Amino acid sequence: MRSADVVVLGAGLAGLVAARELRARGLDVVVLEGRDRVGGRTLYRRCAGTEWATEFGGTWINPASQLNVAREVERYGIPVVEDRPHQIYRWYLGGHEREGLPVTAAEAPGVERAIVELVGAARRLDFEAPLDRQDLADLDVPLTDFLQALDLPDSVSGLVCSMASLYSGAHSDEYSALHLLHRIAQAGLSPFQLFAGLSHRFERGSSSLVEALLEDAAPDLRLSTRVLAVAERGDEVVMRTAGGEELRAARAVVTVPLNTLGAIDWDPQLGDGKRALARERHAGHGIKLWAHVEGRQPDFAAIGWGTSNLTWVSAEHMADGGSLLMAFGYSTPELDLSDRAAVESVLREFAPGVRVIAVDFHDWNDDPFSLGTWMAWRAGHMSRHMSAAAAAEGRLVFAGADTAIESPGKMEGALETGMRAARELLAAPNP
Repeated sequence: MRSADVVVLGAGLAGLVAARELRARGLDVVVLEGRDRVGGRTLYRRCAGTEWATEFGGTWINPASQLNVAREVERYGIPVVEDRPHQIYRWYLGGHEREGLPVTAAEAPGVERAIVELVGAARRLDFEAPLDRQDLADLDVPLTDFLQALDLPDSVSGLVCSMASLYSGAHSDEYSALHLLHRIAQAGLSPFQLFAGLSHRFERGSSSLVEALLEDAAPDLRLSTRVLAVAERGDEVVMRTAGGEELRAARAVVTVPLNTLGAIDWDPQLGDGKRALARERHAGHGIKLWAHVEGRQPDFAAIGWGTSNLTWVSAEHMADGGSLLMAFGYSTPELDLSDRAAVESVLREFAPGVRVIAVDFHDWNDDPFSLGTWMAWRAGHMSRHMSAAAAAEGRLVFAGADTAIESPGKMEGALETGMRAARELLAAPNP
């Protein structure tokens, strides 16, 4: 006998939205989640050793431009707050340390040229269509190669690389220039709007949205249930779990990250594009850490490139008993995030003299249910496999921020694809 009409793999934003929409149409839905919690690559909890609750995964939104986020915020009455600007900005680019503006007046023409070239290339994109259906392979190269061809001053190319790495969680050698151009096109051809556009956060954390979706969807939720195999058998999808259970449904919605597809035995095998993406993995291997430090730090944000594998350090919470710094970068074997002294050493490149009390983080790259951070398209993948990532296969439809066309890697993209997957499934012929 069938376990449900639909089985959803993954209880992140995409899976919960899909479950809600399908349940609203009267379908019986089971949601399987390998973790012992819901939320996927969002994670809001107290920072160890402090009273501050912080985001360890997805954080920033913009309800003014992200229509799916705006819809859910309005639907559930979720309060959001606007980020405040920091009082001090420090830049470590091209071997120089500056405060205020990132470049000198003499380097400003290089910034102007970089903007002209980036916007000019971005004009070629139709960001509402999969990029593998457009003639864009010449732009699907490592960002480093794209910038080298422009012969920019070191500080200017460092500025672009630092911001791109911050938003991708990858080094510019790995991250595709086409993905950055896609982001610029989506931001109205404004590089400034791209970097300033994600301006809000959920006042009570991303869990406020996750909990609202879960309560509304009310599916049959099974946590700590890892799926090992998915097979199509006639008019059914059969899923086998690590606990030996078999679940049967007419159709399935797959929302697990693309990097984890290879950990599941698929019968029949997934298409060539999905297999290539699972095998080669996307480039996002970012780190996000929180450091409880001594003393009341100044209200600063520091951005760098070529210093360490960190690209951003900022003071987020300050009190007489200490401060909480947030840092972004990309993972390397040389930096052990659990080594307090090692973290203190790299933080001092951005905050000289800082003394670290404790460090807290979630290692998404070692997490078996993500095997990476947010979606960062690797050079050569977007122009070949973007359609394949989102394409339905047999009785399976696919969702998740990794498969988003307009907003890959963002919470907006997860919501977008959860809605899309529900529409695709509901439009399919009855089993």
